[in-house]
Amino acid sequence: LTSVTIPDSVTSIGEGAFDDCPNLTSVTIGNGVISIGGRAFLKTGLKSVTLGKSVTFIGYAAFSLIDNLTNVTIPDGVTNIGESTFTHCKNLTSVTIGDSVTNFFTEAFFGCIRLTSITFEGNAPELLGNDLYDSTEDPRFRFNRNAKVYVKANATGFGTTFGGLPVCV
Repeated sequence: LTSVTIPDSVTSIGEGAFDDCPNLTSVTIGNGVISIGGRAFLKTGLKSVTLGKSVTFIGYAAFSLIDNLTNVTIPDGVTNIGESTFTHCKNLTSVTIGDSVTNFFTEAFFGCIRLTSITFEGNAPELLGNDLYDSTEDPRFRFNRNAKVYVKANATGFGTTFGGLPVCV
């Protein structure tokens, strides 16, 4: 299994659905999918993920431990970014977060050692957990010290830093 297209008729991807499919490199998730279960794509070979417009829920560790994933766009419909959603995606460099996210577990990106850019399309979500930049030297939780948060000029709730990272307009 190297690529999957989830049709618009599917509304949910179950827990662990594609867990540990190392040859799965591409997935397109249809616009009918509302929820992605926990560990759904854990330890896959994904290089790209296209999330449908209807996704509102992404489960625990749904996209964790994926070495080939370099960038992710979380669509506007998602309201919560859960704990460990993208942890230990060691080559993830950029994330764009849609404007409807209201709760953001900072541990969602722990161990993403090459992540340099987090772009928020909307206002600041509530941060749940530790700072985005965890100063611990434990490599399991290391976060790129040079990462920056990018926001739109009219976005509210951001200061000069957000979750311990510098904010750029």
